[in-house]
Amino acid sequence: VSGSVEGLVCVHTVRRGEFVRAFRPPRLGDDKAAISRVAIDATGNLIVHTSDGGLYSYTVNGVELASIDAGEVLHDLKLCSNGEFVVTGGEGCKVIIRTFADLVVQAELDLSRHGPICSIAMTPDELNPINQYLFVGSEDGSITVVDRPPDRSSS
Repeated sequence: VSGSVEGLVCVHTVRRGEFVRAFRPPRLGDDKAAISRVAIDATGNLIVHTSDGGLYSYTVNGVELASIDAGEVLHDLKLCSNGEFVVTGGEGCKVIIRTFADLVVQAELDLSRHGPICSIAMTPDELNPINQYLFVGSEDGSITVVDRPPDRSSS
């Protein structure tokens, strides 16, 4: 899966790189929105972030499930828990966990003391049911390791 500055999301096969389909997320603003970030999981779920702040969840067939204004420029996003959750981080200095299907916020972790979020990584889903860890890289060079779910009230 790839995204273009023209706002097009393209899906290709992994083995041969053959084109499968393309689709364009709706625009939140009046300007042409480039695709800033794209993530896909093993089941084909897609999460797309656009330059106008849009955050969209899709099936691999290009069916939109949900869309919101993320309210910030995102630097990283990941799908986890077998596509059930989306984890994002960016200029707002918060790690935000949303449900994939409706993009409703489930938890927030405020890391503003370290600056904007630059990267997010986590232990693989295959390691379930053992403890999962979230690793968050911030602009000041620090790495925050999260070993338990953030409080909903920490926002």
